[in-house]
This record gives sequence, structure tokens and C-alpha cells, in this order.
Amino acid sequence: MADRITIYPDEKLQKKLEKEAEKQERSLNNLILFIINSFFKKHGKK
Repeated sequence: MADRITIYPDEKLQKKLEKEAEKQERSLNNLILFIINSFFKKHGKK
């Protein structure tokens, strides 16, 4: 998803924002996995 990265004049600010974005992406992925897992638990395993 490189198209989302913008160049900021302040290098430190950019690094900080990239870290934030990564953190949010990870927690979103974790949330999705959690929902999928609990869905399968509710509806029985194969």
C-alpha cells in the first residue's frame, strides 16, 4: 500500500505517522481475525 505514503517536509513527523498507520493496520487485522475466530467457534468447527 505504498500509494498511501505521502512525503512530509518533516522526516520525523513522517516516521511517526507511518508507525501510527502500521499500528492501526495491525490492530484492525487482529480485530478481523478475532471476529472470524469467534464466528467459527460459535458455528462449530469442522
